[in-house]
Amino acid sequence: MKGFIQRIRRAIIFLSAAFFACILSVLPLQSAYANSAAPWEEGVTGDGVYIVRDESVLEVQSEKLTFDIQTLPSLAQGQIYDARVTAEYTFYNPTTESLTTQMAFPFGRKPNYAEYLSVAYIEDPVLVNGQPVGYDIRHTYGRFTEFYESVSEIREDYIADDFYVPDLPVTIYTAKVNFTDSADMDGKVALRLDSAPALGEGTRCMGPFSLDRETSDYSVWQVVSDGESVVFYVMGEDVPLDGWGWFTSAWSDSENAHIAVQSDISFSSSKTTLGQLIFSNYSDEYQISRVDWYNAAMLHKLSVERGEFSYLSWHSPLKLEAEDFNAWYVYTVQTAPHTSFTNAVTAPLYPTVHFSFDPDVYEYVYYLSPAANWADFGTLDIVVNTPYYMYAGERYNSATFIRTEGGYSARFETLPDGELYFSLCSVENPGRDNNGSPGENNPAFAVIYVLIAVGILLVLAVVVLTVIFIVRRRRKCAQKEDASAQTDGDERG
Repeated sequence: MKGFIQRIRRAIIFLSAAFFACILSVLPLQSAYANSAAPWEEGVTGDGVYIVRDESVLEVQSEKLTFDIQTLPSLAQGQIYDARVTAEYTFYNPTTESLTTQMAFPFGRKPNYAEYLSVAYIEDPVLVNGQPVGYDIRHTYGRFTEFYESVSEIREDYIADDFYVPDLPVTIYTAKVNFTDSADMDGKVALRLDSAPALGEGTRCMGPFSLDRETSDYSVWQVVSDGESVVFYVMGEDVPLDGWGWFTSAWSDSENAHIAVQSDISFSSSKTTLGQLIFSNYSDEYQISRVDWYNAAMLHKLSVERGEFSYLSWHSPLKLEAEDFNAWYVYTVQTAPHTSFTNAVTAPLYPTVHFSFDPDVYEYVYYLSPAANWADFGTLDIVVNTPYYMYAGERYNSATFIRTEGGYSARFETLPDGELYFSLCSVENPGRDNNGSPGENNPAFAVIYVLIAVGILLVLAVVVLTVIFIVRRRRKCAQKEDASAQTDGDERG
C-alpha cells in the first residue's frame, strides 16, 4: 500500500513537472508577440463650440459632426496627415434683440506623436453662413483640466492678485548636497526639513515643500543623490533658507529607523521677479500670447494654493512648457432677431493609438455633453467618412452607427446621453496580442490554455483514480478481515 502511494506521488510530481515544462516551452513564443513600448499613445479629445462669457440664449436647431479620416497617424517621420472634424451648427436667435456672441472652439494640445506628422493646413477653419470669418487662436492651461473648466480663462487682460504681481521679488535658492559619510545607509537619502520658522504674510515659498494648510508650516522630504542640487523659491520678503535646520537621513535596516547621514549642504541664491520667472521658458516661436502664458501660470499657481492640485506642489507651477496649453479658435458672431445662421468649425483630429492590438486600434473621443448648456438643442447627425473599419469594444458606442458607402453614420433626434466614442482599425477584427494580452490571433495563449486544461484534467484524473484505488483496497482488506474472523469463529465452535 505504501509503495503504491509513493508511486502515485511520483506520478503527480512527474505530470506537474511535464506540465510546467510545456508552459515554459511556449513562453518564448508568447514573448515574440510582446511589445515593450507603451500600450498606447495618448491623443486629443474633441469638443464643441462654447460661449466664452456667461450663458447664451441661442438655440441649436441642429448639429452635424463630420469626421473625415482618410489617414491614420503613423510614427513614420513626415507622414502627410489630414484627418479632421467639422462641427456645423444651425443656431437660432429667439429674442427680439440683435446678439453679439463670442464663441470658442477647442482643438486641444498636440499629442506627442504629432512631431512625426506633416499636418495638412486648414485654410478656413471658421465659417459663418458658408463664409470665412476672422478668428484668434488663444490658449489656456491644458493639463489636468477639461475644456469646459478652462473656457472662462480666455481673457484679454492679465490676472490681478493681491499678492502675485509681475514685479514681485523672487529669490531662487539652490541647495547642493554632498555626502561625507554613507555608512550603514540602506535606503535612499532624503534632504529633510522637519519644520520651518514662521513666515510673515509677505512671504511664500515654492518648490519641494509640503505645506500643512492648518498650521501653515512648511516641511521638506526630498530624495537626493550625492552631488545633486535642489531648487527652492522664496517669493516676496526674502527668508534666508540656509539658516534653517536642514539635514539628510536614510533608512537603516540594521537600526530599523531613519538615521542621520553626514553631508555638506551648501546654498547659493539669485534674484528675479515673478514675471521673469513665469516667462523664463517662454518663446515667441510658440505663438502663444504673453497674456495667455502669464494667466495660465497664475491660474495654475492659485489652484495649487487652493489645494485643487495639491499633489503638484512639489513642482514649480509657474514654469510652463508649450505642451501644457490647449488651443482655441475664438471668434465673434452677430445675429439679428428671430434669425438662424450656420457656424462650421474645422480642426485636426488626433486619436489615441492603442498598440495592444494587432494591428493598432485608433480611438476617437468627442464630448457631446457640453452642448446641453445651450438654451435648446435639436437633432444631431454624425458622419464618419473613412475607408477603415469601426471596432466595437467595451468602451465604444459604435453600435449606434450604421454602415454607409463612404463609412458610417448615426442620427439622434435629441442630444444623447454620454460622450461620443468610436475606434477605427485597418482590419475588421483586430487581435489583442501585441503586448502579450490574450488575443484570438495569439497562438502562444491558445497553446497555454490547452496545456492548462490538459494539466488540470490529468491531475484530477490521478487524484480520482487514487481515491478509487484506496477505497477498493480498504474494502478488500475489510473483507479479508471479516473472512478471517469468521474462520476463527468456526474453528472455535
